[in-house]
Amino acid sequence: MVKLNFIKDSISVFRGDILVKATGNSLDNLKGNLLLTNASYQNKKDIYFIDYLNANSSFDTNGERAITISSPDAIEGSVIGKYKFSQLQKMVENSLGTFYANYKPNKVLPNQYVKFDFDLNSKIIEIFNPEISLAKSTKLKGNISSDSKNFKLDFTSPKVVAYDNTFDNILVQVDNKNPLYNAYVQLDSIKTKHYKIRDFSMINTFSNDTLHFRTEFKGGKQGNDFYNLNFYHTITDDNKNVVGFNKSELQFKDYLWFLNEKENTENNKIVFDKKLSNFSFEDIIISHGNESINFVGMLSGKQNKDLQLTFDNVNLNKVTPDVEKFKFDGNLNGKINFKQSNTVFQPTSTLRIDSLKVNDIALGKMNLDIEGDETLSKFHLNSNLENENFEAFNANGDIEIVDGKTLLDVDLNFDRFNLGVLGKIGGDVITNIRGFVSGNARIDGDINDLDYNGRLFVNEAGLTIPYLNTDYVFDKNSIVDVTESKFIVRETNITDTKFNTKGTLSGFIKHKQFGDWQLDLAINTKRLLALNTVDEEDVAYYGTAFMNGSATIKGPTNNLMIKVEAESAKGTDIKIPINDAEAVEDNKYIHYVTPEEKKKKNNKDNTIKETKNYGGLELEFDFEITEVANIEVILSRESGHGMKGKGNGTLLFRINTLGKFEMFGDFSVVSGTYNFKYGGLIDKEFKVRKGGSIVWTGDPLAAVLNLEAVYKTSANPAVLIDNPSFNKKVDVEVVIGVRGNLTNPEPDFNINFPTVGSTLKSEIQYKLDDKDARQTQALYLLSTGSFLSQDGVNQNQLSNNLFEKASSLFGEIFSGSDDKISIAPEYIVADRTPGQQTDGRFGVTVSSKINDRITVNGKVGVPVGGITETAIVGDLEVQYRVNEDGTLNLRVFNKENDITYIGQGIGYTQGIGMSYEVDFDTFTELVNKIFKNAKLAKVNSANNDIHDSSLPDRNIIDKDTQNKEKKEEDLNPNSEAIPNED
Repeated sequence: MVKLNFIKDSISVFRGDILVKATGNSLDNLKGNLLLTNASYQNKKDIYFIDYLNANSSFDTNGERAITISSPDAIEGSVIGKYKFSQLQKMVENSLGTFYANYKPNKVLPNQYVKFDFDLNSKIIEIFNPEISLAKSTKLKGNISSDSKNFKLDFTSPKVVAYDNTFDNILVQVDNKNPLYNAYVQLDSIKTKHYKIRDFSMINTFSNDTLHFRTEFKGGKQGNDFYNLNFYHTITDDNKNVVGFNKSELQFKDYLWFLNEKENTENNKIVFDKKLSNFSFEDIIISHGNESINFVGMLSGKQNKDLQLTFDNVNLNKVTPDVEKFKFDGNLNGKINFKQSNTVFQPTSTLRIDSLKVNDIALGKMNLDIEGDETLSKFHLNSNLENENFEAFNANGDIEIVDGKTLLDVDLNFDRFNLGVLGKIGGDVITNIRGFVSGNARIDGDINDLDYNGRLFVNEAGLTIPYLNTDYVFDKNSIVDVTESKFIVRETNITDTKFNTKGTLSGFIKHKQFGDWQLDLAINTKRLLALNTVDEEDVAYYGTAFMNGSATIKGPTNNLMIKVEAESAKGTDIKIPINDAEAVEDNKYIHYVTPEEKKKKNNKDNTIKETKNYGGLELEFDFEITEVANIEVILSRESGHGMKGKGNGTLLFRINTLGKFEMFGDFSVVSGTYNFKYGGLIDKEFKVRKGGSIVWTGDPLAAVLNLEAVYKTSANPAVLIDNPSFNKKVDVEVVIGVRGNLTNPEPDFNINFPTVGSTLKSEIQYKLDDKDARQTQALYLLSTGSFLSQDGVNQNQLSNNLFEKASSLFGEIFSGSDDKISIAPEYIVADRTPGQQTDGRFGVTVSSKINDRITVNGKVGVPVGGITETAIVGDLEVQYRVNEDGTLNLRVFNKENDITYIGQGIGYTQGIGMSYEVDFDTFTELVNKIFKNAKLAKVNSANNDIHDSSLPDRNIIDKDTQNKEKKEEDLNPNSEAIPNED
């Protein structure tokens, strides 16, 4: 193949069976048939198999030649005409030369013509040039004539890949006799390593011995750049080619630049000879306002070059391509020169960037000087960055080319260099990266595999995690070591900027030549802010969370994984709202359902599918909830209907980049409140009973509730038992049980009478046995303070809520969480309904801790209204703690007797009692605690001789004392970093 001059690749291997039947002594008169079967061709790219190829050459009686080629794997088509192979190239040149009056045509024989039509396959091209491949359905056809000098060409292909560049949907049409246009080129896109072009079109016309071209296309990743180029091609009298530019537009990064804006016909052109060996670039100017880029120079053969590129007041952001994570800004001035005289090179660069900014961070003025040696194999680099009269950055070293490899040996020095330039490497997941770095580093090795080493010291550094709404700062002089592909963060303390809670951070930030950034950081803490978000639409949870444990931040910056394994620390307050709650006609007072549930109700599918985009973040919170944390489930944002409490349990939050949100775990309530609000009439605070639970199994809104809450009041049950002679209000407990799915709970009301005897209680409960009746009475009792009678609502009942609100308000005034004594006044309105008359009552609830040993709790009231005898009524309890640990207590009490029958008067019971509390797991442990501890105490008290070794070290005592004093000194109103409640 090489010897036949078909290819130039001497290492390729061709195999196959060839059968030739032909006659002739040259290519011009050769006729016959060639059959190729079972063939293969191997080059440096691939092995190509051709099962069948048939080529036939024949002449008709008029001497017209027909060559047909048939190979389904490679090429199908024919060439018909009268021609000499040696003159085909000259015929094409003469056809194109008809555009120019001063073109000197090649001498060719007359009466020659050729017509061709082929369907091409990539194999036939890749055999001759492995760097080019064609898609199927590529077609080439046209004709050439020596007499008329006609030249027509049509080329279409879905895709052409050439030298790592991709051309999609190509259409090329050439017709030198077309009166409208001579050539038309259209492509959907051109993809290169560095730039993408789309919607490319070019058309040319001929006038006054000049070919005029107009081309339009878009560029950039998003196609936002736009180019409208006007240029021409002509041939001078001395047979030189000239490509010149008329006024053209280039819109790059939303900025409009002009090529030859002043329409200077003497400049802005390239002149070259026919052999393409000598080029002259004559003042090619691109301008935008007062900014300009100028290129001049010459190329003379391969050994002589003199090129110069000049920047005049050019905004760096307008001419630099978009680089992921980095934005550059500043005013660029200076020159880049490249000279070559035979084997002597003189490359130099003197550039200055004023007001340099990276990612909108002002860095100062940067100077960049590069000077090469005569062999063009070694360059000396000297660059510095001046900011506020000091040198924030300096790079000094050499760039050397050895055996085709570019080697660097550069020293770097930093002095309060602004880390804000890295502000975008964390994407939307980690933002507000800030701080200043000082120290030294070194870069050496192959430019494609550089080695970095050094130690940097970071000050005033910090970062923000927007999804968690947390911001952290680092200790002063935090150490970051620089290695080949990592920035290693040595263990340092971090502090949240809102509550000043602390933790430690360590790990590394990995990169590949300052790209493909990846994080691997670990946090350990005893108490650190981990969440501080507010209520927003569609949030699955929000609030404040402090963690005691560890967390990791890992993965590429566009897909980070934050994982937390910790227990809740003091101050944690997490709220879980029901999103898009909508009241349902049934059970409006408590049942809420989302629109998605309503749509799927018939399919018995009540789950919610979250589709929110979390922007490159995966999150896994494995949180152990302790009693120091508050968990609140908000059933209605508008009314505040919901419950909150303290308890124990585990919660696992999982979020991924696909928008999936999951919750697993359970929460067992120890104490809490339930704000029950309904219809603007009911606004009561229930006490949640211990032992209730919330369980999550994936869907955050499909949690299973099993909770009970109690509201205590007093009312006259006479209307329930149809006995008007009963005229006393008794204590009543309204118990609401909330069970079932979180978004569709099933409430159940119960009404208890704790001070009523079993006989009377049985009679009342019989009246409340029906669920609907019990529910109606409970709601009526909550809204009016009385039970519903057949006579309807009276004024006294409507005013009960107002007096209850007033009592609550006065209670808040007279009591506080740190007060020695708490007083809550109370007023119960008298009922004047005939047959249901009851006294009103004015009283106070008193709670007092006299000292660490004595506690008093009581409720005292005076009847008002004269229905019964005037007497002081109520309960009183005094508790005395005998020992320090509180296991032994004495109680003295006075309480009202339970009512066991209708008409019973007020009675009281007094008493004294003693209680002893001890924890044990086995009976043996109980005996040991009660009896053996007493003996042990006697032995210890009798032994007055204490060995010196049993005494604590004095230094330890002093240290403990100092720590205690320090804690007392550091005490401040927000020392526990607990958020203030709204």
